[in-house]
Amino acid sequence: MCNHIPFLCYPNPSPEPPPDTDPSGTPLPTIRCARPRNLPEQLLLQDAKAGNCRAIQGGPDDILGDVSRLVALYGGNPEDWYKITSIQAFTINGASVQVHWFENAKIFQQVELKFKRQYPKIAPKNL
Repeated sequence: MCNHIPFLCYPNPSPEPPPDTDPSGTPLPTIRCARPRNLPEQLLLQDAKAGNCRAIQGGPDDILGDVSRLVALYGGNPEDWYKITSIQAFTINGASVQVHWFENAKIFQQVELKFKRQYPKIAPKNL
């Protein structure tokens, strides 16, 4: 996991388009990759693509809840999909920002990149 591979965004650039519905006929959501908005996000993404990342869920012992959608859109086996996060987080405009994506460890396919922002919780002031 965490290989030097470009991220694939929906729609999948393969010759065959991904299905619009899952096997049961339920419509699949359209997921697009996020693009870096500023230099710190670009650096964070570059660092994650260089291999500074870790799996936070997935694999044969911890199947992802979203795995049926991933398999329908991108293929592969459910036990091969992982949710990955960057190890490093930057504080950007008051939010802690990390990069998250899904990765098929068997074929090294990385999809659905997003920047996860966590804002600090502010306690209400006593009046």
